[in-house]
Amino acid sequence: MSKKTYKVIQWSSGNVGQASIRGICNRSDLELVGLIVSNEEKNGIDAGIISGIGKVGVLASTDIEKVLSIQADCVNYTPLASLRLGDDPDADKKNILSLLRKGFNVVTTVGFLYPKAFGEDFEKEINDACLEGASSLHGTGIAPGWLSDLVPLTMSGMSEEILEVCVTESSEFSYYPSEEIVFNTMLMGKSLEEYDKESVRYENWISGLFKEAIYLIGDGIGSKIINIEQSIDLITSDRDVEIAAGLIKKGKISGQRRKWIGHCDNNVKIIQETIWRAYPDAAPDWEEPVGMCVEIKGKPNMKIDFSAEKMIPLPLVYNYIVSYGNKGNNRTLIFGGSIHKKHAFGSDRISYIYDLEFNIEENEPTNTKETLKLLSNTERKMLAGNHHRPTVLVNVRWVKHSCTGPAPEIGGRCRGAAWHPA
Repeated sequence: MSKKTYKVIQWSSGNVGQASIRGICNRSDLELVGLIVSNEEKNGIDAGIISGIGKVGVLASTDIEKVLSIQADCVNYTPLASLRLGDDPDADKKNILSLLRKGFNVVTTVGFLYPKAFGEDFEKEINDACLEGASSLHGTGIAPGWLSDLVPLTMSGMSEEILEVCVTESSEFSYYPSEEIVFNTMLMGKSLEEYDKESVRYENWISGLFKEAIYLIGDGIGSKIINIEQSIDLITSDRDVEIAAGLIKKGKISGQRRKWIGHCDNNVKIIQETIWRAYPDAAPDWEEPVGMCVEIKGKPNMKIDFSAEKMIPLPLVYNYIVSYGNKGNNRTLIFGGSIHKKHAFGSDRISYIYDLEFNIEENEPTNTKETLKLLSNTERKMLAGNHHRPTVLVNVRWVKHSCTGPAPEIGGRCRGAAWHPA
């Protein structure tokens, strides 16, 4: 019997969305049939070009209803969480409920790991929508979503007695080249006063995720949550430090440590802790190595570490084509390319498009060395992405383009540029 192929619509095309597109296209039992994007510059671009795998025959669209008119089994919903960013904190909930009522099964990374954690009314809304559309909802992620909850629940199957479940995540973000995530979402690099003003939505969102994990574990091991105690510790930087996402100034937030303790009716404790640093030595007193630790105290005691003692900075490899042409009175150089970044927990590819303008008096450059001479320090940093790592520029070639031609596959202001994945 042949395996069924499920048709999937991808909602979003940021870092998680691009990884999702690659994952969907790499599976024989899934077929990408639609892509919803919010960025007008991506409208009409092939999903494979956006995600760095070459054309797949599915064009991105900002027309939500048009995409949702496509017959599909599932919507993979992965935008930045509306509880944290955007004008309407309830946008994700509204979108997901609408999708469920229309009959789409939904997989999402914005939360909804265990709706029961938010009360009976919230859970009933989800259940009613699923019943109306004969659909299902699966909230997922790495932590929470797997390491923070499913791993300890799996380990608990070996337990005769459980006294405490403790999950600790220790991360550093110097390599992560997203200002939107590191600075705007996580509020790294903010002053303590700025944090107080901006953190209400952030804390409500992040606490909601880890509280869901606590309730999920509690129900899984047969323990009723009585209350959840939480704490936060913020560290400020002792110097200016440049990271991939930007500059952490002296005196601004460079470390965040949170702990949630779920107290159960049978005296069991369920603990979720996050230790986040903007750069490796941002909080010298926090000795936990980068990684995850999942521990169950009881009979027997069990502990699993997912960690790396040393993060080795490997080269960022670019593979791109540069186009040149006239734009007003300036010559324009347009870089389209991909970065392969590798770190302790594997590898990922982030796609970038750069539109850099220069006044060029002489003929166009002919090699990488001449190209680098044209770049300002800021633009070099843009290309490097992570300033702590060596940068390798490969496969550079130049193609003529016209600034008045049709919109390119890559999108944005690039005209006629082409991109080949590494």
